[in-house]
Amino acid sequence: MTELQKVERRLVQLLVLGLLFRLLINPDQRRQYSSWISGGNLSILGLLLLLESSRSLCRTPGETCQLLTKMSWTLGNTLVQFAARGFQPKFPKWTLQFELVRGVMRDAATMFGDRIVDPTQAPVFRWHSELFGSFLGWFALRRHGLRLEPVVFKGLEHLWVKSLSASQAKKRLVVLFYHGEGYAVLSPRMYIPFCCDLLAAIQRELQSQTSDVSVELLAANYHKIPEFLFLAPAEDAVAMYEYLLQHEKLEPSQIILAGDSAGGGLVMSTLLRIRDGKSTWKPRLPVPLAAIVACPLADLTGDEDPRKASNCVLSPSIIAASIDTYRPLGETPRA
Repeated sequence: MTELQKVERRLVQLLVLGLLFRLLINPDQRRQYSSWISGGNLSILGLLLLLESSRSLCRTPGETCQLLTKMSWTLGNTLVQFAARGFQPKFPKWTLQFELVRGVMRDAATMFGDRIVDPTQAPVFRWHSELFGSFLGWFALRRHGLRLEPVVFKGLEHLWVKSLSASQAKKRLVVLFYHGEGYAVLSPRMYIPFCCDLLAAIQRELQSQTSDVSVELLAANYHKIPEFLFLAPAEDAVAMYEYLLQHEKLEPSQIILAGDSAGGGLVMSTLLRIRDGKSTWKPRLPVPLAAIVACPLADLTGDEDPRKASNCVLSPSIIAASIDTYRPLGETPRA
C-alpha cells in the first residue's frame, strides 16, 4: 500500500466518524454544529477525491501537491501568454482550451509519465479512465443520438457505438478503432466522446455523397503492458479485424481501420500483418477499405530528437517508458 493510499484510508475513517458524530449527537447540538460538521465532511470528501484522482500517477500526498502546484503555474502562465499574444492561440488550429489542457497533461507526463508502465499504477490509471470516460461518454452519446453496446471477446470488453434507431440503409460500414496511450493505459470507454465525434464526422462525409449507407464504430480493446508485452497487443488488433469478418460477416470493403497514438501504431501493425499473412484464422487476410491514423506511435527505435516534440501533449519520458517496456529485450518489434 502506497503512502497516498494510507492517507486515503485515514480520510475515509474521518469521514465515517464525522457522519456517525452527526447521527449520534442530540438534535440541538446537531443544529448548532450542523454547518461545521457538513463543512468538515465536504472538505474531507473533496480532499479524498483529489487524492484518488491523482493516485494513477502520484504515490504520496507530497507528489500530489507538487503536481497541483506545477499545473496551477502552467495554467496561469498559459493565460498570461495568451493575453500577451492579443488573445490569439499559439498556433492557428489551437484553441485556448486545448492549450490549457495540453499544458497540464504535459506537466503530468513530464513529472510522472513513466509510471504508466508501473505494474501497480497502470491498473489504477485504466480504472480511472473507465469511470471518467463512462461519465463523459454518457453526455456525448446523447448529444449525437447514439447508443453504446458492449461486447466481450477474448476476455476483453469492446464497445459498439451505434445509432439509436435501426438503419434501413443498404450498405453498412464499420470503423474499427484502436485507442492510444502508450500501449499501457486508458480504456475504450475513455474514448467514447472522441469516437462519437469521429463517427458523426464520417457519417456526414459519406451521406454528403450517398444517403444509402450507415456507419457504426467498434472501439476495440487489447491486452496492455506491463502485464502483456509484444506481440499481445498486435495480435489482439488483428483478432478484432478477424472478428468483424467472421462474427459480423462483413466484407473487407465495409471496414475502416482507425487509431491514434499507440492505436495508430496498431492500425499500421495490423495492415502489415495482413500483408504478410500473419493470421491464425487463414493464410491470407483481405485488406480493409481504408485506414485512418492520428499521431501514430509507429517508430519504436526511440531515436527521435525530443526537442522536436516540445509542443506535444506527451513527454519524451513517457514515450521512452512505453517503447522500452513494449519491445522485447530492447529490440525493435516487427509487426
